[in-house]
Amino acid sequence: MAEPDVEGAGNLGGSSVNRVVTAVRLYRKTGLPILMPSGRVFANDGNEGQIAARVMVSLGDQI
Repeated sequence: MAEPDVEGAGNLGGSSVNRVVTAVRLYRKTGLPILMPSGRVFANDGNEGQIAARVMVSLGDQI
């Protein structure tokens, strides 16, 4: 089961968090939309794309 987070279930690991932060920075500078691929590696893991999108929205950007 995915680990709980402040805004829902599931957390991102180191390199995934770095990609999300970079995407949010680029979005703020350019205003271009962000495409977030979605998928689940293991049956008991969360969907990384959905978790990343949730994290971006919680940072204040409606993406």
